[in-house]
Formats: sequence, C-alpha cells, structure tokens
Amino acid sequence: MSLQRIIAWVVLAAGVTAAVVGLTVGGAAATVGWTGRGVAQVAGLVAVYGLAVAGVVRWRAGVFFPALGAVVAGYSMLALGPMAVVGAVWVVVGGYGTGAWMMQRRVRFIRKYPQVVTVLGMGAWAVWLSVAAQWPMHTVWLYTAAFGAAVFQLYRLRLIQAALPEWPQGRTETAWAAVAMFPAVLNWLGALKPEVSAAGMSMHLPLAARMAAERHWAFDGAEFSWAVGPLNGDWIWTLAYMVGGEGGAKLMNALVLALVCSLLYTWLHELLPGRMAALLTAGYGTAPVVMGVTGSLETGNVAGAFLLAGLVFHRRYMKAQKLSDAVAAAFLAGAAAGTSLGAGGLVVALMLVTLMTFQGRHVVYAGAAGLATSLIPYITAAWRTGNPIFPHMNHYFRSPLFDMVQPLRDSRMSEGLNWRTWYDLAFHGTKFGAPGDGAMGVMLFVLVPLSVVTVRGGWPKVGLAALWTSVVGAVILLWASPEAGLLYPALPLMTLAVGAAAAMLRADSRRMDFAVAGWCGLSIMVHLAMLPAAGAEHATPFLGRVFDGGGVERYLARFAPEKPLVEKMKRLKPDARAAWMETNAIGAFAGRAWTNTPDSYGFWRAMQNSTAAEGHLFLAEENRIEYFIAPVAESQRAMSNVFTREFLDLYTDPVERFGEFELRKMAPVRRSLAEIPQPYAGAGVHDELNSFVRYEGPWSRGMGFDKAHKGTLAFTNDARARVHIRFEGRAITLIHTAALNRCRLMAVLDGAESVAFSQNSEQTQWQARTRRFEAPPGYHTLTVQFPALAHGVPSALGCFADLDGFVVE
Repeated sequence: MSLQRIIAWVVLAAGVTAAVVGLTVGGAAATVGWTGRGVAQVAGLVAVYGLAVAGVVRWRAGVFFPALGAVVAGYSMLALGPMAVVGAVWVVVGGYGTGAWMMQRRVRFIRKYPQVVTVLGMGAWAVWLSVAAQWPMHTVWLYTAAFGAAVFQLYRLRLIQAALPEWPQGRTETAWAAVAMFPAVLNWLGALKPEVSAAGMSMHLPLAARMAAERHWAFDGAEFSWAVGPLNGDWIWTLAYMVGGEGGAKLMNALVLALVCSLLYTWLHELLPGRMAALLTAGYGTAPVVMGVTGSLETGNVAGAFLLAGLVFHRRYMKAQKLSDAVAAAFLAGAAAGTSLGAGGLVVALMLVTLMTFQGRHVVYAGAAGLATSLIPYITAAWRTGNPIFPHMNHYFRSPLFDMVQPLRDSRMSEGLNWRTWYDLAFHGTKFGAPGDGAMGVMLFVLVPLSVVTVRGGWPKVGLAALWTSVVGAVILLWASPEAGLLYPALPLMTLAVGAAAAMLRADSRRMDFAVAGWCGLSIMVHLAMLPAAGAEHATPFLGRVFDGGGVERYLARFAPEKPLVEKMKRLKPDARAAWMETNAIGAFAGRAWTNTPDSYGFWRAMQNSTAAEGHLFLAEENRIEYFIAPVAESQRAMSNVFTREFLDLYTDPVERFGEFELRKMAPVRRSLAEIPQPYAGAGVHDELNSFVRYEGPWSRGMGFDKAHKGTLAFTNDARARVHIRFEGRAITLIHTAALNRCRLMAVLDGAESVAFSQNSEQTQWQARTRRFEAPPGYHTLTVQFPALAHGVPSALGCFADLDGFVVE
C-alpha cells in the first residue's frame, strides 16, 4: 500500500470521527429544532419520490423526467398561480435561446450541456442589466421581444430540434439521475413558501419590485446601502418577477439550483459511475445551507452556476486551446464576480489558475472580457458613492454615504480564521454567520481534505482547477471576512473537485471507492436530518399552500408579519412614502422606503441621534413619510430608540395589525401626552422600555448586552436627562448596571422630596438592584434624574446612568 493511500485512509477516518464528534459531543445535532409536521413531510417526500422512481423507472424509464416536470409545473401553478410558472420558464427559455444563439456552431455541445448554454444566456442578460438598469426602459414587452428574437434565430438556423437535450437512457441511468435531482425537488417545495428571509425581504424582493414598477434602478446608495453592490443574481430574479411576481422569482431560484444539480451530475458522470455521481450531487444539494439559499431569494445559486459553467469552458479550452472558450470562461467568471463578493473572491483564485494554464495572447483577450464583465458593479459603486465595494471597508474608502469610522461587520460573527475554522464552519457555523450549527453539511467537511491529500500527477486538470479555486478562494475569503455565506458559491466547485479525487481513488482502491460512496450516502441522511439548521423557518420545509391557507398565515405571522401589512399599504397607496421601524422587511414595496437599520444609513443615524418624540416627528415631516410599519406596543421586539414608542403613540394612528407588527399612518392632528391613555405597570418585573416609561433628554439604548435584563438597557451621561416610571403598587425597585463609571442619582416619588442613590461600584454588577422605594398602595410615578448642576457647568458628565428594568410590588 502506497504512503499516499495510507494518508488518505487516515484523513478519511479522522474526518468521519470529527464529524461524529461535531454532531454529538459538539452539539450541532442537538440544536436542530424539528417540528413533528416537518419530520413527517421529509419522510413522506423521500418515500413518495422513492416509490415514484422505482415504479416509473421499472415500467417506463423514458417518461420519468417529463412526468416529473409536468408534476412540478402543475403543482407550482396551483400553489403560486400560472404566471409564476410562466415567469420562471420565460427566463429559462430566453436564457437558453440566447446562449444557443451565441454558440450556434456547436450543436453537439448545446445538446450535451443545455445547462451551460442556459447559464451562459442568463449571464449575458444579467451583465446587460448591470449596465442598462439605470435607464427607464425595462418592460415585459422589451424582454419578450428580445427572448423571442433569440428563439426565432434558433428556428431560422434549424437548431431547435438539433439542440433538444438528451434524457438519461436505460433504467439504471434514469434511476441514478433521479437520485441526483432529488435535491432540486426538495428545494423546489421549499421555494414555494412565501419569502420571509432577512436578505430576501430587505434587498432582493424590493429591488425586483421597484424595477418592475419603475422600469429602472437608480443605484442610489443614499437610499439603500446595498443598492450599488454586485447584483447579477438580482437581475435574473427581476426578469422572472416582471411576469410572475414573487412566485416567479422564487421558482427561478429553484430552477437555477436544478441547472446546477443537472450539470454537476452530467459532469461527474463523465468521471465516475452514475452511482457515485448521483450520491455526490445529492450530498451537495441536500446540505441545509442549500435549502436556506434556495428557499429564499438569495443569489448564491446564480453565482455557483456561473462559476461551474465557466469551468466547463475552461476545460474545453484546455483540450482545444480555442480563444472563444477562453473568453466564455472569463465572461462567466466575471458574471459570477458581479453576483456576490464571495464569488469575486473565488474568481481571484481562478484568475491565478488561468494565468498558469492559458496561452499568453489568450490571457489578454480573456482577461479583458472577464475584467469588463466583473468590474461593472464595482465601477458603478465607485462612481455613485466613492467606494467600489460600498458599504464594505468604508473606513478606508470613506464614502460620505456610510459610516467612515467602523468597518461593516455581521454582528453574528464572532470568529476569525484559525486552525479550527474548517471544523467550526461545519458544526459551529453560527460563529461565522451561518443560520444554524451544521448548516454547511458534513459531506464536504470530510471529503475536501481527502481530495487535497490525494492530489498527484494524472489528476484531471479541471479537477485541480476546481480544487484550487474553491480551497484557495475559501482561504482568501475567510481571511478577508470570516462569513460562511461567502463560501456558498464554492460548494459546487468543491463537489466537482471531490468527484475528481473519487475517480483517482476508485482507480487505486475499490475499498476506498466503497468507503467514499458510503460516506456520501450517510451524509445525505444526516443532511436531511439536519435540515432545520438552514433556519427556523425550515423546521417545516414545505407549506401546503394549496390545501392549508391557515398554515401560510401562521407562517407569516411568525417569520414575516410585516408582509401582509406591506400588501395592505400597497392597496391603500402603491407609491406611498413609508418607514420601517425595528425591521427592514420592505418586501415587494415599490414606493420610497426608509428603515431604521444601516440599510438606510442616513435615516438610521438620524433616528439614533433623536432625543425626543418631536425629533422623530421632524424626521418624518422632513422626508414626507406617510406610513410606518412598527412593532405593536406589547411586542417583545426591542426598540432601538427610547422615544420611538412615544412618537408612534402621539403622532400616528393604527391602520391594521398582523402578528406582532402594525401598519400606522401619520395622524392628521398632533396630539399631546395628556390626550393619550397613560398605563401603569402592575406587579412584576418590567424591561426599561415600554408604555409605562417615558424618557426625557438624550438617552441611548444598547441592544447587545447579553448579561443585561432581556439583553438591553438605556443609558445617558447628560445631566438634562430624566426618566419617569408609572406603576401601580406599594413599592418599586430599579434594575441597573453597577460599575465604576456610574453616577450618583436622585429619585423623586410623586413629586415628593428627592432621595439620593448611587449606581457606582468598583466591580461591575449586571442587573444590580437599588433600594426599594416604598409608597402607599395605589398609582405612582417615580422620576429618576441627575443632581442639579451649578450654573455654567456643561451638561455632559464624566459618568453614566442606566436603567435596565424595574420591579413593582
């Protein structure tokens, strides 16, 4: 036995052992929050799909995929409406027609790789939109004519029949192809659910809705901090949205994943038997993170499709050395870089591969095509904002449209690149911004290191390119920004590299071949068991939209209560000017929108600096805001500004409520505090911000204090600040943070003589409690303030006061 084979067995055994430890001792499996209905759904889908494959393949193998397509289209029409299906198919046909027309002289290639042809065509339209989206010309009729012209060219050149895709032949081949496409079916059902993801509701859906309504995109970084980023995936969603609305865009995402799975299986099957190609493809597609991306409007599938299709042309170039293949590979790599920053990092690694494999003259031409394609969104960002990767690294590029001091960072991430990163990505993914521990799956966790140690002479060159691009690109990305989501476009490339390694291992050892196949099969089962790691909304992977409308309503009430309120506002006034408070779930709203989050940076900072309800009112009137979507008064969602609730109560009227959010409209007449009910807190423990508390002066609220009561507290160092607490009872005790930088304060109960107390302490004490302030049973108001300052002394103090809550007896 060779040394390399021994090392491979050791790496495989160590990887499997680490995976078992990560799932059990590491606790990844324990965090999965299944619902009983979700378990039944996945088990039922596996059983029904398996029986369908066995039955149809046994009797009529040739009709399996046409029948599957008919079922998918029919149920999608029932669930989302006919136009949603038309919208998604419209884009696929337009992309295929465009790509086939571009490659009209390569009929054999078109017939063998219809997925690549479709992705190439969609890439062409995405790049076109990245340039032309700023002009008000984008309508359904324009693209119907353009797509129709491409398909007509195929007909005129007699390429329609010649370019029909080849179906798998025989029972065995059909069965394994069906296994490979199972993830596409699984994720298609997830895509039928309403959009509720944070990125989808705040970015991807609003962009598509605005483009469809206004026929252009303004690239206004002052309105949305993401407005000038790499948006090629969003342009594809936009094309589907124009015809099919949200349902069309979500089906388009599922179709892109189907293209990726189909291409992966086709390519892997050239290296491996159908069994191993199917297991690898299914292992990739069933990873929970794939459900998280495909079940929403995130664009990772588009970036992965561009990269994978680009590698097909890269392989063709290495065989035939044709300039057209080099240009096509570079074009698709550039399209991927224009889809996400993560794909851009992978393209950097791919460029190094290109420099080592392409001829000098071809490097120049292909490099020009790739740069021209990839730099479009970054040039646009630099022109519009002054920062080519706005809003990232703005402390360096210093655009006035975003924070120029603190770099943008995902608050969920707590880890940097270190020796444990690969393990933590797989089993402690929340440290890197993944939706849940275990979301990245276990198949690649074991098999990518195995692939690295099996590299030697004779490896397929495209396998080396895929391995180099994905692994080196992942290291670059994690070094620059340790965020799990950036790695998603690398997963198909890693799977392809694993396939190349499996082909080499198969030639060396049948036992290793069976071991790798066994791990792939086991990984598929683990992935299905870990599916809710994709996010809490996937604990029930499918919704019976056709049969259970109440289930959809409950789903929205839990995960996107803002959505029905947006639809209500659109019916009242489609072009309204609206603000979202404590949320950025804009959804399919095409009017002017603000959120008090960094997505609307100027408005967010102004809200943070507001020191009274009147300050909020000034912002609303200055921006002519008519509607607000905000948490209801009794919601558990924390308000980031202590004056927001008072502003909503004083100056807006409720319109409609759904879940824990409500739609409110600016009141025609201004009210005063005396005109609205003033509730009093009853017995129990209360947080520092609610309808029983009123703040005066420049108070701030901290939202990320894990040791504070409910994770929040209000604080100030301004002597003009005070807080009034209304309660019903016989005593009240304040909860605060005792620390060395805290002040001496005064408490006044019902206007009586003030009582001094101090929050100062040499040792920090979270949720410390003051003395009890007693009173006769009844209704009372406790006012907390700083001692009076001498005349001429600045109001800013060298110490702080905070309120973390209070206890009423």
